Amino acid sequence: LSADVFPTPESNDSADAWCFSPKQYLSGRYGSPRSLNNVCFPEERLCRDELGDYRPKTRPEVGDLVITEVMANPSAADDRLGEWFEIYARHGVDLNDIVVVSNETENPPLGVSACLHLAEGARAVFARSEAAKARLPRVDHTFETSLVNTVERLSLQYAGTELDSIAWDTTSPGVSWMLDPDHRSAEGNDVPQNWCFERAPATNGDIASPGVLNSDC
Repeated sequence: LSADVFPTPESNDSADAWCFSPKQYLSGRYGSPRSLNNVCFPEERLCRDELGDYRPKTRPEVGDLVITEVMANPSAADDRLGEWFEIYARHGVDLNDIVVVSNETENPPLGVSACLHLAEGARAVFARSEAAKARLPRVDHTFETSLVNTVERLSLQYAGTELDSIAWDTTSPGVSWMLDPDHRSAEGNDVPQNWCFERAPATNGDIASPGVLNSDC
């Protein structure tokens, strides 16, 4: 019985007041014997944490995630192996059900049952293919659509709401386009003057800083 339902002979007659327990008390066995029950949430709002327990997803809001770097025109590898972008978490959220939209083309949502948590202050790198893991220092998630070198718009959406977006009209071969670290906000990355080409040491032939602090512009 859901913890937010006052237990009475009448209230526990409603099927909507019941759900499967999300809490493990033994390996592979879920329940809360002799302890407070959990609140029931719709199944699509739950994810499974690193301990194997189910919990409500931490849903992202506008401003929680910021696009901070993009490699749209790699030179050390073809586009499928070399295209990627980076996001930064201003608040800790789960990335489950996030949709990457490239030039109005939606990618499939991140939709695994495990909680895809991104902690406050952490970064995640999205690469265009799983194969990119062999050449990039890190790849956390993937997307399928290409990043256009000119006149491109890239955005993150959740449940039909745009969380953040950036746009560019030019690239430099083999060099990432990156946001100055002092302007890591959904408003800051809308200002073209806060962006510049990365000057960090080359990463597998391209000048970029995937998953680490950007250089100052």
